[in-house]
Amino acid sequence: MKNILKISIIGLFSVFMFTSCKNKVVKPTSYEKKLVLAWQVKIAKENGALVYTRGLTTNTKPAYASFRLTLGTDKSATLTEIDNSTFTGKWALSGEKTLVLSSLTPVPSRTTGTIEYTISTFTNSQLVLTKLTPNPKTGNSNNEYTLEKVK
Repeated sequence: MKNILKISIIGLFSVFMFTSCKNKVVKPTSYEKKLVLAWQVKIAKENGALVYTRGLTTNTKPAYASFRLTLGTDKSATLTEIDNSTFTGKWALSGEKTLVLSSLTPVPSRTTGTIEYTISTFTNSQLVLTKLTPNPKTGNSNNEYTLEKVK
């Protein structure tokens, strides 16, 4: 009887150990699924001043036509800045209001490989991001990007 009890306890313990150590797959939320797209700048503001609107020929900063943000289903991220430099890494949400790009390579200037944006508006067709730190590529301005799906 004692042997059966010992075998049962060992068996239960083994099952518990093997099932608790499995890698758990975290399913993306529906909010995250909507973010998984390639995005381009529709409107850009630097320090609150409008500098770019897609389709206009009178933009003071036409280089924003190069800006792209691609968020993959595997949490991969690709950011192409206005000078055409491209950074790859991972993306994550911190709550529903902060988009974090991390482990970026090459490491963007004046960062540790992480860039954070506040999400102020998000619909199926538009994403408005504000960069949380000044951007050295735009003269250390505080930038707001209104992004739309790449067509």
